Amino acid sequence: PPSCRVEEAPAEFKSKTLVGDIEDITQVSAFLTSKFPLTKGRFFIFGLSTGAFLALAFAARPDLHPPGGVAGCVTVACVDDIPSSVTLDFSPEQIQTARETGVCIAPFFPFGGQDNPQQWELSSSYLDSYSAFPAMQQLAQSLRVP
Repeated sequence: PPSCRVEEAPAEFKSKTLVGDIEDITQVSAFLTSKFPLTKGRFFIFGLSTGAFLALAFAARPDLHPPGGVAGCVTVACVDDIPSSVTLDFSPEQIQTARETGVCIAPFFPFGGQDNPQQWELSSSYLDSYSAFPAMQQLAQSLRVP
């Protein structure tokens, strides 16, 4: 197997959280609808894997939507329970290390890739942020199709 490089992660990666990602999605959607008025009422959000549950969580929060709302949400490879999915993204050793030291080492793509993986430190607050999301039943109750 290839050796893994551990390099200094950018500050924005070290302090990254899923809640912060939702805030970014909110800001981007507001920016897009302000710059492109024709998107109002036609805004769709798409997500893959972790982005899928972020898209779904955003779609379920009308208070975060841009003017005109969200017309639809497409998810690919979405988990059915966001809080417990931390165990899909991180090994028991990574979770334990994060609890004990406040950080864990996580592979980061696209830098490096499979043949030359790059690993960065990720704050335990990222792992903790999975629990800030509702379970699927709560999320489903908030979703509305126009």
